[in-house]
Amino acid sequence: NGTLAAEISAAAGAINMVAAQGTATVYTTDGKLVAKAQVNGAATIAVAKGAYIVRVENGNDVVVKKVVL
Repeated sequence: NGTLAAEISAAAGAINMVAAQGTATVYTTDGKLVAKAQVNGAATIAVAKGAYIVRVENGNDVVVKKVVL
C-alpha cells in the first residue's frame, strides 16, 4: 500500500479536494452523509456553511479532515 496524498480545503460554500484518485465522502459532524464523489485529480462539492468531516479513501489508504465553512 502507498500513502494517499490528498489536500482538502474549504472556500466560499464548497469543499475542494485534490488527490490522485479515490472516493470522497462528506459528513456533518453528527455523522449524517452529505455527499459522495469520485476524485480523479480534483473534485469540488458544494455545501452550506457549517462544519464537516471529509474522508478521502483509495483502497486501504484514508485521509480524514475536519473543515469549517
